[in-house]
Amino acid sequence: MLEAPRSMAELILDWILNGIPIRVDVKLFDDVSLIYEAQLAKMELSKWWDDLESFRKRTAYFEEVNGKKSYHYFISDIKGKGQIGRTCQYLTHWHYPYKAKFHPQMIKALINWIGLKKPQKLLDPFVGSGTALVEAKTMGIDSIGIDINPVCTLMSRVKCDLLDLSPEDLNSVPMEKAFHFFDRKRRKLGHTSLEKFVENNTERIVQLSSDERVARFYEPSYLYALSDFTYVKKDLWKGFNENIDAIIDTVEKFGKLEEELRLELGNVDVREGDARSVPFKDDENVKCS
Repeated sequence: MLEAPRSMAELILDWILNGIPIRVDVKLFDDVSLIYEAQLAKMELSKWWDDLESFRKRTAYFEEVNGKKSYHYFISDIKGKGQIGRTCQYLTHWHYPYKAKFHPQMIKALINWIGLKKPQKLLDPFVGSGTALVEAKTMGIDSIGIDINPVCTLMSRVKCDLLDLSPEDLNSVPMEKAFHFFDRKRRKLGHTSLEKFVENNTERIVQLSSDERVARFYEPSYLYALSDFTYVKKDLWKGFNENIDAIIDTVEKFGKLEEELRLELGNVDVREGDARSVPFKDDENVKCS
């Protein structure tokens, strides 16, 4: 009797499990199909096969562990603008476009392969848009991010801060007030760089809210809408509204998930500066990403 043909997913999973001392009950996400994804899945599992319950809470590429849905299944189900699959744009990762960013799912797998856990901290000396910091935070790992570019540190702070805020916090500032605050600033500055737009703004931005996290949140929302206005001629006010509504929906969904899964979030420290002057080389708890 001929054996039924095996699916590609089954063949990939068999390859991943090759070398694991015992047969473990895991299921890959259906969209894991690229060679690097399979390799990362094998790497992360190789470090956690003997603690599968912890792995279920951390894994990037497995939909199920021991018959239960992984935490990434639920987290990546909080879909963001332009999201396809489980790889990127979920949670707050979508909030501002940044061309040089990593895939969050890939970063999570690498953190697992490193075996990072408390009290160790993740150090990202070129933080970019904060992808590694967001992933570390959702995994309960403290992190430090450094970047010389004020736009990068702004994006990173906002994407991480949003996971600690509620819709009520964000709605405490009227949308029209926030929009006109940044629109007046743009008109006053005229043609300028993003760096000039966001730098030295802390003192003025707290005019919006006494909570600096809330005040800061509106700036990338405006800049995202400005990008769409500039390149695809989308109405600026409409784009701003859509971005705010979408991220508030994300924050609301994550708040419910955080309570349901009893997530313990990591702390995040974002600093603007030169990575060549990193002052953490003697701290044994800091691991560089």
